[in-house]
Formats: sequence, structure tokens, C-alpha cells
Amino acid sequence: MAQALRDAKVSNPQSETIDYWAVPMQNKPVERPGFRPIGTPVEELDTPALVLDLAAAEHNIRTVHSFFEGRVAKIRPHIKTHNCPAIGWLQLASGGTAGGICTAKVGQAEVFAQNGFNDILIANEIVTRNKIDRLCALARRCSVTVAVDSPDNVKDLSQASTANSVTLGILVDVNSRQNRCGVEPGQPALDLARIVASSPGLHFAGLMSYEGCILHAEYQDLVDETRSVIQLVLDTREMIEKAGFPVETVSVGGTHNYEIAGDVAGVTEVQAGSYVLMDNSYLPYRPQLKLALRVLGTVISRQEAEVAVADVGQKAIGADQSLPTLEGIPGAGVKRLSAEHSIIALENEAQDKLDLGSKVWMTPYDAEVCINLYNYVNVVRNGKLEAIWEVSARGRYD
Repeated sequence: MAQALRDAKVSNPQSETIDYWAVPMQNKPVERPGFRPIGTPVEELDTPALVLDLAAAEHNIRTVHSFFEGRVAKIRPHIKTHNCPAIGWLQLASGGTAGGICTAKVGQAEVFAQNGFNDILIANEIVTRNKIDRLCALARRCSVTVAVDSPDNVKDLSQASTANSVTLGILVDVNSRQNRCGVEPGQPALDLARIVASSPGLHFAGLMSYEGCILHAEYQDLVDETRSVIQLVLDTREMIEKAGFPVETVSVGGTHNYEIAGDVAGVTEVQAGSYVLMDNSYLPYRPQLKLALRVLGTVISRQEAEVAVADVGQKAIGADQSLPTLEGIPGAGVKRLSAEHSIIALENEAQDKLDLGSKVWMTPYDAEVCINLYNYVNVVRNGKLEAIWEVSARGRYD
């Protein structure tokens, strides 16, 4: 897979050709504070350091993408999990894909288009005039599809795309479970599809639905619920096609159920993203995948025998849902986080394990929140730094 990425070159809209594997080394970021030369042992990195285990990430990509090879349904990688073009190219180079990616925001799509990605689904509703204008500008450079759940939004998209002489692909967003965005399945979705199909500047491409993260301890429960919510979308597809509107795309699912959604007849795409990095929120339910993203920290204070303080705080790892886990030290665990510090509780033999300057490894509960805190990720193989990749779309909430 690494060689596939080295060989994967694309034509940049500004005309130069970019080798995405070589970019970090060509830029020689070692001159910047906190960066270390390629080949540096991982525990010599300045901390807090965001670290991607490339072998684990490649395992995850192979595991998921190989499922889609030879199937009708393909994976459309959702890049909002990592926001890193180099990781995106790893995904597209591995096969089994729909040929493009999906993002959550226009800003993310703009960054990835600048890095050569030319087939982008924005799996979200885009409603403000400024963002719609940006969407049309993006459509001049690459294939753009967007989700809708409102006739007023369809009208605005149609007017803007016509004024800008572009065509926007449209997926009608169906509310199958999450009660967030999306029209109701059945007749409401058909009514909206009819409006899209008759609107100039728009191409009705099909349906999408994000059913939310379905997590069950019992696998059969996951199968049953996944199939049940996807069937709502497939029944809607049948209704729309009987009304005379072809449905090219049915885009559903995620990391939590990729192999179930991808095996349902009628599904054409699965929007999965978390599988690349993994984290503690997913790991109990996806044992076939490996944790690939961690944060390396340093013990900076030992004032009490039962407590160590490390330099990994909320700003370095995130803590919106749960605390990170500490790896490799039985009896040690993160007790709480402040902005810049982690308080590590030590029991029994663990009290003798951490000295001032000792390195600690922490796994975030939510990798998506964690990586969004960093401009760069240190890419490591066999314990040594292999590359430094820019998290180019981090912070692009617009």
C-alpha cells in the first residue's frame, strides 16, 4: 500500500504534479520548532506529539477496502475523521472505492480539491448564500454532490448553479433513524426528488442517509437494526424509480456497519471514515481493526507517589465524551484533564514505573476530535518517524 501511494500522482489544478508521499520530506519541516528528522525514534519526539502508526492504519484500510472489492457497493471514504489529504490518498489508492470522498463541510471540500481530489460528496445540507456560491466555485474544478432536505434549499442551489453555469449533483437526504437532518422516507422524499429533478442546474443523483452510529454488544442486533433502517431508504428508492426518476446512488452506513450495509442489495456506497484511525469509542465493536492514532506525552511532575502529571491536556487530546486511556502501565490511568495537563493516578507497582521525563502513550476516546487539534501528524513505522503529514482541513468548520 505504501508503494501504491508513492506511485499515486495526480494533476493539481495549478498544473504541477504532486507526489503525496514525498511532500513532507521535500518540504523538510525539520527546521520548524517541534519537528524532528525522518528516522527519529518515536519516543524522541517533542511532546505532546500526535502519532499515526502507519502499519495499523494500512491494516485498517486493507481490512475495510478489501471487503468492497468485487462488490456492487463501494466505500466512499469520509475524510472528516482525519482531515488529512495524504491519508485520503492512501484510502483511494487501496481499491474498493467509489472513486471519490465525502466531507462534512464546504471548507473541507475546498482543501481536498486543492490537493487534487476531483469527486467530492458533501454529505450535509449547504444553505447560506455565501457557502452556496463557494459550492458553485468548487463545481468548476471538480465533481460536487451535496445533500438536500428542503425545497427552499433546492431552489437556492438551482438559482446559484444556473447563474454560475455549473451542475451540482444532488442526493435527497432521508431521515432513517437519527432524527437530525433529512426528509422522512417515502412520499416526502419522492416529493423532494421530483423538485430536484425538475430544477435547472441540478442533477438528481439519488439518496443518502446517515442512520447514526449503531453500536450493539450482540452482532446480530447490529445486523437487524442496520438492515431495518436501510430498508426504509431502499423502499423510498423503489417508490421514486416507479415515479420515473432513476436513482443512481444510495449512500448509507459507516464504520460501525460497513460490512452489513455494503452487503445489502441496492446500496451503492458506504460512507465510512473512522476505520482508518480508530479510537476507544469504536474499538469494542470493531475488533477486526486496530488503534492507529495515539498521543505521546511526557511526565513533567511527580509530587506525590500516587500521582504523575503529564503534558497532555484537553488541548492536546480532547475530552468531549470520555477520558483517554493510558497504555502499557497496569495500575495507571488518566484521572482527569485540565487544559494543558493530564493527572495520572498510580496504584501499586505503577508508582515505580513513571519518573520525571518518562514517556506515556494515550489513546483518545474520539480520534476525530483529537486529530482536529493538530496541524501535523507524525507518521511512524516500526518505531521510527517516516513522514510528517499536514492535517490540512483541520478547523475547517465552514
